[in-house]
Amino acid sequence: MKTGIYGVLSYGVVQRRRELGIRLALGGSVANVVRLVLRQGATKVTVGLLVGIGALVSLRHVLASGLYGVTPLDPLVIGVVALVLSLVAFLATVVPASRAARTSPVIAIQR
Repeated sequence: MKTGIYGVLSYGVVQRRRELGIRLALGGSVANVVRLVLRQGATKVTVGLLVGIGALVSLRHVLASGLYGVTPLDPLVIGVVALVLSLVAFLATVVPASRAARTSPVIAIQR
């Protein structure tokens, strides 16, 4: 079972295989299909980061007891963590995006 952003996007690409195949069959470019999947992943990651930062702000007093050497709202730490998570999520979206780009229009329409 696939979990995380990779699993969610892979499942989404499988569910939308017919739509992506039709887009390619009607003249859509591979770059547009890849951009569509990457944008879908970026939206999910952005929402996740915003929810996570909101939870951090609301639970900062609980988290403060477990932190040593930093404050719960240290902007450098929050920025570095958000950047690292964004990069990992981007790498996790590349595989489903490339799989979507390789969708054969003929096979996708037949199913």
